[in-house]
Amino acid sequence: MAIDRITFELLRNTLDTIVDEMTITMIRTAYSGNIRDGMDFSCAVCDMEGRLVAQGVCVALHLGSIPDAIESVMAKFGHDIHPGDIFILNDPYCGGSHLPDIFLFQPVFSQDRLLAFLVIVADHIDIGGNVPGGRSVAATEVYQEGLRIPPVRLQHRGTPVDAIWEILAQNVRMKHMVLGDLQSCISACQRAQTMLLGAVAKYGDDTVRAWFGEILDYSERITRQCLSAIPDGVYSFSDYIDDGIARPEPVEIRLQLRVAGDEVFFDLTGTSAQVPAAINATLSFTKSAIYGAVRTMLPPDLPNNAGVFRPIHVHAPLGTITNPREPAAVSSRGVTGFRVIDAAMGALAQAAPGRIPASGEGGVSSCRIGGRRADGTPFIVWDSVTGTWGGRPASDGIDGCANFAGNLANAPVEVLEAESPVRILQYGLVQDSGGPGRYRGGMAVVREWEMLAPESVFTMRADRAKFAPWGAAGGQPGLMATNVLNPQSDHKLLAPKLTITLKQGDRFRHQQASGGGYGDPLARDPDAVLRDWRDERVSLAQAREVYGVALDAPGRCVVADETERLRTAMRAGVTKPTM
Repeated sequence: MAIDRITFELLRNTLDTIVDEMTITMIRTAYSGNIRDGMDFSCAVCDMEGRLVAQGVCVALHLGSIPDAIESVMAKFGHDIHPGDIFILNDPYCGGSHLPDIFLFQPVFSQDRLLAFLVIVADHIDIGGNVPGGRSVAATEVYQEGLRIPPVRLQHRGTPVDAIWEILAQNVRMKHMVLGDLQSCISACQRAQTMLLGAVAKYGDDTVRAWFGEILDYSERITRQCLSAIPDGVYSFSDYIDDGIARPEPVEIRLQLRVAGDEVFFDLTGTSAQVPAAINATLSFTKSAIYGAVRTMLPPDLPNNAGVFRPIHVHAPLGTITNPREPAAVSSRGVTGFRVIDAAMGALAQAAPGRIPASGEGGVSSCRIGGRRADGTPFIVWDSVTGTWGGRPASDGIDGCANFAGNLANAPVEVLEAESPVRILQYGLVQDSGGPGRYRGGMAVVREWEMLAPESVFTMRADRAKFAPWGAAGGQPGLMATNVLNPQSDHKLLAPKLTITLKQGDRFRHQQASGGGYGDPLARDPDAVLRDWRDERVSLAQAREVYGVALDAPGRCVVADETERLRTAMRAGVTKPTM
């Protein structure tokens, strides 16, 4: 049936409101800080066929995995789906992401027919496994990473399946938080079901069902129009993960992009083989990363749904780190997903010059701290350092802003210290860290923790300690990441990915990578350099030696003639111009 334009837009905004209400419900009712404060979850609506039709403003890397996950549910249960059912899974080899990401699917019925699925993906604070928080970096098999849940019912015709709840409670360290967060997911789905059925009552069952198809076709049509503006051709780019954890060699993400008319083909042939460590990324996660990269080139108001995915094709050979064979470990797969995005953005920058920013920090640095307090009660700290953007074609990179594919929030210091036996000693931006360019890369974020419990297991998943974020259009690379144990005394440099046991009083400082610069640093507006100095983003030395900008002694103004002499000398190849 044809839907008039006004009704089409009203339903579009209604569905957007529904997923936003799901998000708000989660934030208001969640138990754990990673969901409540860090917003490490995603909400979506799928139609009766399992096609993603609406999504909340949450984690982009979650949402592209939903089609594969819901396909597993529908393949297993087929027509055995009833009102009041809720399905759950986290198995990475059934469309999941990694074990802490638990998917919930609630079917919605209208006129005794399946209408839609409400979907929530939440990154739970623990899922068992060999380290607190379920984020082992050194696990060699998925079996070591925690409780693995295939597609099963969590609720059947409105009645909870007690056995599943009991199994969950018995296998996680913080069961009150995990079970409480699952109840939050259910509450969010119930709220969304009420609103969706209200829309059906207002617009009619047939209209809503027809709208699902039309919104997908609309997004596909706009996506194809945008892709057709990219010149046909083949573009290649490689980026690297520091190492494979179990081996010191870097892991290559080799990507070839082929643009053909209104379709794009991403081929990861030649990418490094899967590794005996937890940074392997399942195919659904790899596809999600590619979808996120392409989405940056599309209009910001374009509805994000499965229609966007239709002209985007991804090939990742089985057995590579971007499509591992079961039972490869995957709990720290995020670093690989972020590097797939960087490689895709590098290729897109060649295909569409002047539209793609320099590389950002390389993805969220994921920190998990767990153990027992002095009184014996367990604790887990979820803290992710995020992040900064690379310089953009017309503006600087953003400081202290989440990677667009992660879209997480840094946990508030006050909340962490109130709820957990840790103290945050340092949290801020690092001077002179942003990749130099006409448009400066965002600055590196530094965070330092002090352990207050008698003993804590500390897991860090970070990257870009060996391969700096790349600059674009003549911009320079960003600063690389560092991990330091006890910087006040031992100052011991550590690997970017590790699990160690720390004692009370130990300190761990993580400095995240910064963003790469965009454009020639010597073309940067001298007044912008002056502002950066006043804001303590750059030092007088960097202003002079990197940007060729001379400031007067108090830093009140730019010395124009001296700046011109400096830049002329630097362009001529004199690395240390004299006054």
